[in-house]
Amino acid sequence: MNKNKLISIIVPVCNTEKFVAKCLDSILNQTYKNIEIIAVNDGSTDGSVAILEEYCKKDPRIKIITHKKNRGLFRARISGMKVAKGDYFGFVDSDDYISPDYYRRLLWVAENNKCDAVAGKAIHEDSVGYRYVHNSYHTLQDEVFEGDEVLDKFLEQEGLCFVWHTIWNKLYSRKVWDKALPFLDKIEDHIVMCEDVLFSSIAFTYINKFATTDYAYYFYLQHASASTAVNNNFSKFKKNITDLTKCFSYVENYYKSIKLSPKRLAHFQSWKELYSRFWFNNVNGSSISSQNKKLLFNILKSELGINKLESASSVDNYFYRITTTWDGRYDDVVKRVIDPKHKVISFDVFDTIITRPFFKPTDLFLLLDKHFDQICSHVVMENFSDLRIMAEKELRDNLTSFEEVNIDQIYDFIVSKFHISKKVADEMKKLEIETELKFFKPRQSVINLINIAKSVGKKVICISDFYNGKSFIKQIFKNLNISVDEIFVSCEYGLTKETGTLFSKVLNELIIKSSELLHIGDNWNSDYVVPTKLQINAQFYASTRNAFMYEISDIKSTNSTDLFKRPSGMWMNYEKSLQFFEVRCALALCANKIYDNPFYSYNEWTLFNSDANFMGYYALGMHLWGIAKWLYNENLNRFGTIHFIARDGYLPKLAYDIVNKNYKARKSNYIYVSRKALMPLVISDKNSFYCLSNFINLQSSAPKKLIELFKPILNENKLLQFDENKLNDKFETLENAYEFIDSTLTSAFNKSKQEKFIVDIKNYFSDIIKKGDVQFDIGYSGRTQILLSKLLGFNINAFFIHANDDSNILKQKENKIKIKSFYDYSPSITGSVRETLISEMIPSCTGYDFENKKPVFETINYNYCWKFAISHIQKQALQFVEDMANTFGVVDEFNARNIDLSMPYEYLLHCATYNDTNFFQTVIFEDELYEGKSKANLSDIWQRDIAFHHIMTYKKPVENYGYPAVQIDEPGVYGKLYLKLNKWFPVGSKRRKFAKKLGKLFLGKNKKDS
Repeated sequence: MNKNKLISIIVPVCNTEKFVAKCLDSILNQTYKNIEIIAVNDGSTDGSVAILEEYCKKDPRIKIITHKKNRGLFRARISGMKVAKGDYFGFVDSDDYISPDYYRRLLWVAENNKCDAVAGKAIHEDSVGYRYVHNSYHTLQDEVFEGDEVLDKFLEQEGLCFVWHTIWNKLYSRKVWDKALPFLDKIEDHIVMCEDVLFSSIAFTYINKFATTDYAYYFYLQHASASTAVNNNFSKFKKNITDLTKCFSYVENYYKSIKLSPKRLAHFQSWKELYSRFWFNNVNGSSISSQNKKLLFNILKSELGINKLESASSVDNYFYRITTTWDGRYDDVVKRVIDPKHKVISFDVFDTIITRPFFKPTDLFLLLDKHFDQICSHVVMENFSDLRIMAEKELRDNLTSFEEVNIDQIYDFIVSKFHISKKVADEMKKLEIETELKFFKPRQSVINLINIAKSVGKKVICISDFYNGKSFIKQIFKNLNISVDEIFVSCEYGLTKETGTLFSKVLNELIIKSSELLHIGDNWNSDYVVPTKLQINAQFYASTRNAFMYEISDIKSTNSTDLFKRPSGMWMNYEKSLQFFEVRCALALCANKIYDNPFYSYNEWTLFNSDANFMGYYALGMHLWGIAKWLYNENLNRFGTIHFIARDGYLPKLAYDIVNKNYKARKSNYIYVSRKALMPLVISDKNSFYCLSNFINLQSSAPKKLIELFKPILNENKLLQFDENKLNDKFETLENAYEFIDSTLTSAFNKSKQEKFIVDIKNYFSDIIKKGDVQFDIGYSGRTQILLSKLLGFNINAFFIHANDDSNILKQKENKIKIKSFYDYSPSITGSVRETLISEMIPSCTGYDFENKKPVFETINYNYCWKFAISHIQKQALQFVEDMANTFGVVDEFNARNIDLSMPYEYLLHCATYNDTNFFQTVIFEDELYEGKSKANLSDIWQRDIAFHHIMTYKKPVENYGYPAVQIDEPGVYGKLYLKLNKWFPVGSKRRKFAKKLGKLFLGKNKKDS
């Protein structure tokens, strides 16, 4: 990173004397020092100016610009931009503050990725100091967007996720503002509200590459004296609404001037409509007079060009539904690292600086067994991994003068104790070293700490208890591009951290006092207790595995990992799952990903933190890997194609392609098939209509829907004329449905059209499915396979997730169709939830255009939040599959059962809390044939299914905010009360006080656990 890059930080100041000192301190104390602060005094009338002048005398990096008259936040920022000289720009509001490493981290990401702008994390803070985050977007991983994708991503969210358009949580390259400033400077209006939208909407048209990052925290204060607060004041309401309309008008004119595409303009129009709903709610919920409300409503409508004002919906508030207390301990570690009293920062190596994808270190040795069996000339009953573990243990148990063993001693012992030849032992030692080097990965949160330490001039060293020497660790660091100043390894000194002797050796060699050393590591005893006794400053930094597996008392994690460790009361003993090497590797990967930073903000009112990492990477990811690996093994060295049937074949196909990247198994294809599209095939003559109840939910259907389903085989001229409204009305009874069949469908049935349909659809699928091909389907009955097999004249075998019954087994046997299932049982939660999470987000296929050889789709509009929820879950799940495939591949040592790998996913589906399912609140599931509903909220369906099956949720007691917490399970009284709590008091002290009373009311004053 180029330290010569100057960052200009613009701080508008107007009557914020209570906050401005803290704001300036947070900027001046940044780890990155090459900054200038442009403080714009925007007509302050309180003591803010005196504070600015005092700080200006202390630090020459501060410059003050004065507006004699208040010109508003927008013009204050413009004034600051005009005089700033930086290579990069940042903005901090004077009532907010930033984390110590905020700008160094943003600059590092910008420079390394050649980005025009980088966004950090927004942490909310209320008036009493309670800090919290919104799970939906806070837990997203680092992302990079480039080219047209940048502006598309900015506009697609249509203002729903405010961190996109706020300018204070980002660092911008100078070229962005040089291009944006000429247009912005033309606007002379006094603007306070919505100016972020104005700034960002224009700036993003000049950003070619944009990134987001963790470890850079902006603390956004929400208080009554903020410039954007209205406090039930009519004048302030009017001013803010006027600002709002001006900003949207300016941006709209700008977009038209640069000839923005109609699609992008439509997104901006939706953004405008969103804000009209927000401000309708703000005004409507205020205590100002009804007359003044009407005036404000008229201003909203006329200025924004909105014909009808509406209330904000659940979609509008999606990103703010779930809040979690922010865990700020990582920031506390940063402060310890940069503390001037610490001259040397020491790190443990294994599980601290670097991680391995192994649940326990000795798991690596299992990968050596196969090679040992191939090269060992005589029969050895034990696996090599057992010999290797026994040798090291026995040596350690018999240590005398030295406190540590080394790898040469271990292999010499193997030769003498187990009578293995020296040649074989040397080959295995070499293989162990080579294999171990393959699997190391940097722990990014710790690499960031190392970079911070170096940036402020600290000496960075490593102190490790390990049997391999300094040269081995240097090779690891070289491979991973990690740089430290010195390395101290126990095996080279015969001294250990565990006894404290290695720490003493380090202090003597570096000639420093114990108080000048800060040591950071993951072993409670060796890295914290022992150095603390030696007066060394120590920081316990939990390993990813310990944090993820809920083994650290003050680090929260999912209870689902407990099922792997102790009796759960369930029928299956998931403790046995941990005895499978593959499961342990999968869990290690999840731990390394999710708890890279052990101070992960985890919501105690959830089981999966209501975020894409837990639900996608861990739960769905492990399940998807299991499916893909199973399909790969079943189709290995087979000819033909495996056809994944849309829409729920979408994600399994992508996962299968990742696992099958060597093309040793059947090639894959994705075909659009649905029950709707194939429904005419179940009708052979007019009497077949009377058997429709075997295929669809007749009573929940409507005349129009049945006509649409069978349109390809009906004579439209013979259809009875109906009132259009009645056509859409569902049948009141099953008898009514059959009356419609008798009066309409049977008489309109056209045999010649039916025969032509069969010929056309057979030709269509004959070009796609060949003899010997197989299909993948989520399963249930096998009707699709039977229909297509009969149509094409050859059997089509299939792979299912599971089957529900034996209703079609005989027909499958008659057609010589073989179906293999991933599960040999039927889960309780099936259908909508299970299908949606793996399905492609496209409308359902309703039929085929035979002339042009392509499917026909129904019309459906996916709102942004719907796409956001599903796409991020799926992205994380595929990332897990890719990580498993790239790290291990499908190796012989992987023999876990399907249910072992899928336990976290089944736990999510069957035990999700209301807050977990709330992540999918905006997702709509459509299944008219079986659910009998054209639209149903996925979260509601999910909770309904959990309640219907009376599923017992396995939970540990939790405490929240230091008082007994009410554990929520929807539906139920606690869930309803929690919803009220969220509505009345979304965050802050009132919520905590109310929840405390609620806990006492239901749990008793003396109970400490729920």
